[in-house]
Amino acid sequence: MPGAIESAGPDQRHLARVVTDHRMADERAPSPPSPAARSRRGLLALGLLLAAIGVGVAYALTLSSFSDETSAHKTPFVVGDPALTNGVALEGKSLAVDPAAETATIRLSFAPKGPLVDPEDRLRHPLTLLAETATGPVAKTFNEGEVMRPESVTLALTNGFVANYPFDRYQAALDVLITRSDTGQAVPSVLDVFAATHGFSFSLRREGSDKDGGHFVSINVRRSAATRFFSLFLIVTMWALTLGVLGVLVRVVLLGRLIQFPVFTFLAALLFAFPAVRNAQPNAPPIGVRSDYLSFFWCEALVAVSLIALLGVWLARRRYDA
Repeated sequence: MPGAIESAGPDQRHLARVVTDHRMADERAPSPPSPAARSRRGLLALGLLLAAIGVGVAYALTLSSFSDETSAHKTPFVVGDPALTNGVALEGKSLAVDPAAETATIRLSFAPKGPLVDPEDRLRHPLTLLAETATGPVAKTFNEGEVMRPESVTLALTNGFVANYPFDRYQAALDVLITRSDTGQAVPSVLDVFAATHGFSFSLRREGSDKDGGHFVSINVRRSAATRFFSLFLIVTMWALTLGVLGVLVRVVLLGRLIQFPVFTFLAALLFAFPAVRNAQPNAPPIGVRSDYLSFFWCEALVAVSLIALLGVWLARRRYDA
């Protein structure tokens, strides 16, 4: 063909070059997508759109759940007559929950009303606070002429075990009574309980008022929804990574795939990253809780065994190749 073009006349050679250039341009030009390719692109676009919508819905639900949880903590749980005008109004607010020590701390604030106080809010009669705590009954006396300062009460957490993290549940009881120190008579009172401690959710249940004039409130304590969700998310993540490692091991050992050296770096990093991931759980107790048996122990062991097995296969192949 090149010889035929050179032997032809100038016009014919020019025409042949033009035709050749057009053919090369047609070969370089992208061909229109096939119907199958267009269908795949459409499905991919639809999948991305649905994924974006799903993420948006999950984001909105997460914010709504957080708002509901925080607003529930703001609702007081009232025991007694809220319109009390002659007596002591007590406000109990949760300060801390320590499942390891099996205790919960409640701060009690006092607002004496009526003839119990003078215009400067000082007591006209000595009062005594009786409260059940983790160490037994405690009495706190407020003398005449004093202002009733807030007091912290430590309650015992019962019917629970911290090793069930993040599914551990507990019960606590707040039992308070106000009496006159000089006569021993019960003083009318009303108790407002506010439960709001980060990382925990509360369920308050009124047990009623004692015959002697005290108030008894049952408190159910559990990990917050955010804590449980994040712990489960880490469990699933560790298992997903571990299953990926097992897949690499199967491909190398059974299918004879080439071992890339960065795989050893990745597995070694996972081996030391899993303990940090495990300890990243909110308010995580020491190692040995239920979540460890669900994922951490197994994932750590499987990654370690896989790393050792891959090293053995790599050494064996190197010796065989030598």
